[in-house]
Amino acid sequence: MKRWQICGLGLVLLAVAWGGSSGDSLTDAQAQASIPLRTAHTVVRLGDENALIAAALGGRGIGVDDNGTIVRQCPDVGNPISRVYPPDDPSRWPRWLPGRLRDHLVGEYGVLARYARELAFLVASEQTSQTVPHFERASEEPVLGPGEARWESVDVLSAEVLYDPVEGLFKMWYTGFDRERYAIGYATSRDGLRWERYPDNPVLASTGGEWDREGVGFPAVVHVNGKYYMYFTRLKRARAHRDAALGSAISDDGVRWERLEDPILLPGAAGVYDARALVGPEVFLDDGGTWHLLYAGGRDFPGDDDGRWVILHATSSNGISWRVDPEPVLTGEVVGMEDALNPEVLQLSDGSYWLTFSARVEHSHFHLFLARSDDGVTWQLVSREELLKPGEPGRFDEKALNHPALVLHEGKLHLFYTGYDRRNRRAIGLAIGAFAH
Repeated sequence: MKRWQICGLGLVLLAVAWGGSSGDSLTDAQAQASIPLRTAHTVVRLGDENALIAAALGGRGIGVDDNGTIVRQCPDVGNPISRVYPPDDPSRWPRWLPGRLRDHLVGEYGVLARYARELAFLVASEQTSQTVPHFERASEEPVLGPGEARWESVDVLSAEVLYDPVEGLFKMWYTGFDRERYAIGYATSRDGLRWERYPDNPVLASTGGEWDREGVGFPAVVHVNGKYYMYFTRLKRARAHRDAALGSAISDDGVRWERLEDPILLPGAAGVYDARALVGPEVFLDDGGTWHLLYAGGRDFPGDDDGRWVILHATSSNGISWRVDPEPVLTGEVVGMEDALNPEVLQLSDGSYWLTFSARVEHSHFHLFLARSDDGVTWQLVSREELLKPGEPGRFDEKALNHPALVLHEGKLHLFYTGYDRRNRRAIGLAIGAFAH
């Protein structure tokens, strides 16, 4: 690791680890055991988070003496972080800095700990950042909005889209909401813009059982050996963002589904990343026939009723029994936000994978990003640039973009997404970009 990486990041981590309050201390022995320090030219108080963050942005390491005063720093040898987040321009710092007033400054969940992790991700990707595809909206209006039927009369969202080359159709499975329950509908299109709903929608709805009393939604669909496999979220307490599990169903035609009675994955034990809920699955098979499942796992977080969400990974030999990896493959901190959710994978002809996902800050402010992988397990952020910006004021997607679905067809990338208006009403939009890989 280069010296500027150690100085810029390592001592922020040390300050967080031992600087629990202005009265706690980081001793010389503790500091020198990790990183050599020298006398500081500036002195700031631990409670002055802006000064502390600015010191780190400038490439300066920091220590804390017995009085809680930051008194040491590494030589300022230049920090590429400051090109992205200039120390003298707080308006360009990550959105969550210095954090909501209810957030703690220090400790495992503190603003500084989050900043240190943010630094780590940015430094790690500094030399590998690529340009994301450029997307243009195919229409300023949604390609699928709320319908006349009651089950989808309020919102439509979270589309899964496949292109069927035999039938020459885009096939969409999407979520409808009526203010009480969620259900899954089906629609088809020749061009991705004009959609025809299946007349007997919804194709999957609540059974009234324990795990889907508030409905089902957020589908992922794969076509394997002539059959369709759907993975979806079973919603027990959707309004509380709790107690959601993952379910599955099988179909010969993508319309008539036979579901497994029990969830395939339940919330984990207290303390793990999916202890609160599991939502937004995505499934794909690798060249060796292993099934891969990505989903958002949520757990409680101090001071935030919505909790924190990360993207987790599981594997299976049959698509039914799953082994979940203990650590997340992506977190919101990789892009300077709070949560990572709603993964969507595109398999490329060279055997690599693209992953579009949502990152969230301040509850309903969702943004879309792109990562890539050679094996479908280890993911690297392509760029911190958003795939598509929110729409103009007054548009259906003016507030946020969520639930990406990426389809490659005739050399073009079709990005379907959920747009939020200023009232948080939701509809499905489409943007198209050239494919260059």
